Amino acid sequence: MKKKLPLCWFPAIFLVVLGFPLSAENLDHYISRCIREDLSSPCMDKVMTGFTELGSGEVSLGIFVGLYTFGDERLKESTKLSTFSVAGATITCALLKYIVNRERPTGTTDRYNSSFPSGHATGAFAFSYVMSKRHPKATIPLYLTASTIAFSRVYLGRHYVGDVIAGSILGIAAGWIITKNEDSLLKVRF
Repeated sequence: MKKKLPLCWFPAIFLVVLGFPLSAENLDHYISRCIREDLSSPCMDKVMTGFTELGSGEVSLGIFVGLYTFGDERLKESTKLSTFSVAGATITCALLKYIVNRERPTGTTDRYNSSFPSGHATGAFAFSYVMSKRHPKATIPLYLTASTIAFSRVYLGRHYVGDVIAGSILGIAAGWIITKNEDSLLKVRF
């Protein structure tokens, strides 16, 4: 059965096709609102809340500790590199949040926890990039999980689409930098 495109999307598509001078921010707000309104359901609410929790700092820390404690030598190395990747990406993300200070979809502003970029997306993609490079068989599940964590942030109204895209790019960039320097970083003891 074919799924129909929600009616909410047609005005945006129409305006983009006609070249209407729609600002990127207006389009970002519009698409984010459509996701929250058109896809909302009690079941999706629970699933998306679960993915958001999976991307939280507390759960991520537990995952890192578990992988490092119970993993083989290669997984321990991968976890160490992922820790560098997530830490570097998170620090950069925090600086960007402070500088940009974008209001969240809920209307709240807090310079230290502003909307842009998404910290959940940043961390999820920083972790996924490093792990997928070192464990290629896990690439699809890693990126599906990271993408769903990022999507959950928009779905739950915590971020705009642009926030999670920027966070994803930031996380991938951090992972790329770490993998390019992995030999020297693996010598660091902790």
